[in-house]
Amino acid sequence: MKRLIYIWLMLAPLAGALAHDGKGRDDPKYPVSDIAPELLEDAHLVIRKSEELFTIKSIGETVYRQHYVYTILNDKADPLRQVSVYFDNETSKVEEFEAWVYDAKGEEVDKMKKSEIKEQSYVQGGNLFDGIRLMYSNLTKPDYPYTIEVITEKTYYGTLNMPQFAPQWSENISVESSSYTILAPSDLKPRYRENNFDGEFTEKIEADIVKMEWRVSNLQTVETEPLSWGIREVVPIVEFAPNKFKYGGYEGDMSTWKSFGEYFWQLNEGRDKISAKTAQEIDRITQGLSNREKIKVVYEYMQNRTRYVSIQLGIGGLQPFEALMVDEVGYGDCKALTNYTYSLLKSVGIKSYYSLIEAGMYPDPVSPDFTVDPFNHVILCVPTESDTVWLECTSQKNPFNYLGTFTSDRSTLLITENGGKLVRTPRYKLSDNLRSRNVQVKFDESGNALIFESTAYKGLHYSTSYLNQVVDQGDEIKKKWARKYTDLANFDLESINIKDVKTELPQAVVKMKMTSQKYASRTGKRFYFQPNLMSHVEDSFKPVEDRKSPFSIKYPLAFVDTIVYDFPSSFQVEYLQEPVSIETEFGNYSSHVQFVQGRLTYFRRLELSYGEYSPDKYDDFIEFIEKVKDADKSKVVFTTKT
Repeated sequence: MKRLIYIWLMLAPLAGALAHDGKGRDDPKYPVSDIAPELLEDAHLVIRKSEELFTIKSIGETVYRQHYVYTILNDKADPLRQVSVYFDNETSKVEEFEAWVYDAKGEEVDKMKKSEIKEQSYVQGGNLFDGIRLMYSNLTKPDYPYTIEVITEKTYYGTLNMPQFAPQWSENISVESSSYTILAPSDLKPRYRENNFDGEFTEKIEADIVKMEWRVSNLQTVETEPLSWGIREVVPIVEFAPNKFKYGGYEGDMSTWKSFGEYFWQLNEGRDKISAKTAQEIDRITQGLSNREKIKVVYEYMQNRTRYVSIQLGIGGLQPFEALMVDEVGYGDCKALTNYTYSLLKSVGIKSYYSLIEAGMYPDPVSPDFTVDPFNHVILCVPTESDTVWLECTSQKNPFNYLGTFTSDRSTLLITENGGKLVRTPRYKLSDNLRSRNVQVKFDESGNALIFESTAYKGLHYSTSYLNQVVDQGDEIKKKWARKYTDLANFDLESINIKDVKTELPQAVVKMKMTSQKYASRTGKRFYFQPNLMSHVEDSFKPVEDRKSPFSIKYPLAFVDTIVYDFPSSFQVEYLQEPVSIETEFGNYSSHVQFVQGRLTYFRRLELSYGEYSPDKYDDFIEFIEKVKDADKSKVVFTTKT
């Protein structure tokens, strides 16, 4: 009790500093004229002041207070005029929510009234159980520039997650002053990790209470460098994580990945029972099969009788439904469906591991030495005698053992009976990711083209081209996809057929019949056209002077084109492009044409190599891309007798 009283004694002066410091005053507040010119350069938003205070009162309760003042310079930052705070009644509570608006001179033009505060579900659509709520209000909008001031305070019933200190979360944001303070009993002192932080840090302990503070000031806008991992690589960020914590009535230890996994094992324990009827059915359909065949049959059984719904409700955000419930109702979120598949496999003696992972194209790196919770998804890991099978249990369409760009090539935490274990999901090879295109083109005397295309999309091409979303759709949706993803400026689509090839490494074959008017442009007796019909590299990468961050090619991809052109007998070759061959560490490119008996054949191959490259190699990469673009635009010239 004495320790709690001392926390609030230390908190009192901070709480005063975090209060609205202009109530009852007539003098202007935060006039735009006070902003230093260098902070206005390239800025959409200037953070005049941001003060965050995170107080750990006990292992089961924390308080997070924010006081921020933003000057909005133009419409790019205008969405911040909607001020908001989210909560859920099971794990958090809003204690305070206030806001003010000032014009450019610093005169108050609006104060948020309680009657103006609205409330709704935080996630709209797709969530069966959505306990997260959003309180928000749209403030009065004066002429640009204008300033908003907001104070929020929330109580959290748990200590699992701590907000990070990220004073500059996007491009075109500058910062006058920003701070983050933590107050905690010494035995609950959190761990922290600094990235790009060169501001002020202080720490002191009084009467067994730790006070830590991070402060930055006068940060000018930054720019994300192309092909980097984003803004996080160049802005200051401090991450926090507890050692001992409590959430949803369960206590845990996050000091190591092993102990953190023990917490999730505790959450899942005893939730793997299925009905006797289902157990008998699984046993029947897997009779006489090898273990790998059993895994495939069970996975497809799960896909055929369940559907995905999102669950966002207190401990339900971490703990899966019991397998028996999924068995009965036929739905669940990633946790529930993964646990259900785990339970089905267990019933036929196959061991698997519930696995936490961060899904998405750009996951945060996971350090073996700093345990934190970046995870937003769950998949299933199933070791076999010869390899390891990975199952995405939320998709009714994913091929067996296919992760795609959503969860491949990143760290995942296996939840085992002995605690957590960090491993990495597979990385797809260049040979896995091939887009192979074969095209027949027939020209008429006017340069119009009749085109028959057949393209196989294999591996990651299957999902990066979004074919996985249209293979089982109707003709109109397929035609809409074709018009969007066909790299041909002028064409009419006459027919399309998409065949889904059911293999572990997914593949779809697209066949289209098209026409293109005047694809070969005519000047007098000459016809000009690009033999590279529809595989152009269009990307341009901005040069970066004194680049700081490494850049990456995240996935290895191969593109192979063979295009055969048939011409009327009156056409004769006047000019053919020379063969091109480019070999670099970033990838390889080759193209050439040949003309034999009235038929021109164009060959092209582009390979992009997976890798992370040092900043000093960025100019070499740009040079490679520009050479490929030039080669792709090369033309051939034909003449005609008429």
